[in-house]
Amino acid sequence: MKTEHIPTPWEIDTCGWPLIINQIASDKTVCEIPLKPESSLLYVSESEQEANASFIVRACNSHDELVACLEDILDAGGDLNVMDFNRYRAALKKASAK
Repeated sequence: MKTEHIPTPWEIDTCGWPLIINQIASDKTVCEIPLKPESSLLYVSESEQEANASFIVRACNSHDELVACLEDILDAGGDLNVMDFNRYRAALKKASAK
């Protein structure tokens, strides 16, 4: 049996460390990113960990919409008249938002 990921959208819980990524609808924990001490061989700064968590959430929250846009483009078979470029731009903006 294939295990599915917790449905998006996700968000970062900003209550401190560890960083916790939650599902917005249920507040269910998706994952925790622990703060590693500077003495650790696996040390990553707090700001870099926050940036990584933000990237994970943005990428996961954008994934399904970007895939749907690509499928739409392929289904259009090159016909520019049936392509929804505003939708594609919105999906790209969401995926690349900082």
